[in-house]
Amino acid sequence: MDGPDASRYVATNMPVKLLIELAYDMKDFQVSGGPGWIESERFDIDATIDDSTVEQWTKLPYLDQQARKYGMVRTLLAERFKLQIERVSKELPVYALLVAKDGPKLKQLPATDPANGVQAPPAAPGRGPLAAGTWRLSIYNGQITIEAKSEPISQLVDVLTRLNRRPVLDQTGLKGAYDFTLTYAEDAGPDATVSAPSALEPVSVDSGPLFTAIQQQLGLKLEPSKAQVETIVIDHIEQPSPN
Repeated sequence: MDGPDASRYVATNMPVKLLIELAYDMKDFQVSGGPGWIESERFDIDATIDDSTVEQWTKLPYLDQQARKYGMVRTLLAERFKLQIERVSKELPVYALLVAKDGPKLKQLPATDPANGVQAPPAAPGRGPLAAGTWRLSIYNGQITIEAKSEPISQLVDVLTRLNRRPVLDQTGLKGAYDFTLTYAEDAGPDATVSAPSALEPVSVDSGPLFTAIQQQLGLKLEPSKAQVETIVIDHIEQPSPN
């Protein structure tokens, strides 16, 4: 889906629910309602953006470009799928990301570094060095590796939220950008990190591989908690007619 070409938005074999998550900056557990086909049916989208808009976008940082592009995806969902949503705040189990008692083990960049705090698209798969402002998630032989070069803590929070299917709140107080690598074994037990069955399950203290690795490798820790989380409920959606 998508790609480096700012003049187009392309999504292939895509479920509508995932498009909704991306367009509204939501995770899977934050979207509810709608008929079953929003997950089972697949759609191809190939949208072209006019030249004057692209010229304006190319002058913006990557995240600002993405925000404008996803605004157009929201318009597409409303016009072609007749999507209507309601925003609802719910109390959900969360994890608070904190600094461990011995302090962080992250490599912070100097405040004058031009890449400090810059978020960029994920790097291409592989084992080569990362460019500043990029990150990479690898899953190989049951081992999960998160790497980042000159990225803010918010990038780690976002990846951990997606892997755990539960909100992770940044309570570290760490500012700026960091280089870090986090590697841990994928837990195949009942508290498996990637295959956690539901974000609505009761919070319990977890001592799985991820939690141990974060403390040992990054000097951070995850603690169970609860918090109000913004969600969206699908009130109405229709299958579009083909072009």
